[in-house]
Amino acid sequence: MDFCRALDNFEKLPNHKNILLAFTVGKYSELIEKLEDDCILDIISELIEKCFPHVNLPRPVKIMRSRWLSNAFTRGSYSYLKVGSTVEDMDEMAASVEDRLFFAGEATIYKYVGTVHGAYVSGYDEAKRILSVINNE
Repeated sequence: MDFCRALDNFEKLPNHKNILLAFTVGKYSELIEKLEDDCILDIISELIEKCFPHVNLPRPVKIMRSRWLSNAFTRGSYSYLKVGSTVEDMDEMAASVEDRLFFAGEATIYKYVGTVHGAYVSGYDEAKRILSVINNE
């Protein structure tokens, strides 16, 4: 398996300097989901060594992941922008209704659309908005 293609994207998690976020997509997701955590840690370590050969970085110590594809409630699904959709459509979906009804989720945050991380970040942001509304009433 070509793991450089299997792990689609790496990102630093905002406000967490020691966390690296990785994504798998397409046909590789099913294969990666079946691997043991230690195997994935070895693969990530090898990829990091190849990307940064002159830096002595420690091996990652832990992996936290979802098994999105085999989850009976999601079966690998996530939101995405269909052809013709815009960022403004997402902003409209995320807009509160008269500061009484608030929306969060990975479908409401363009930067992290389709990710668990996006759901977390949007939930955190909406919680701050709700507290702001409550404190100003």
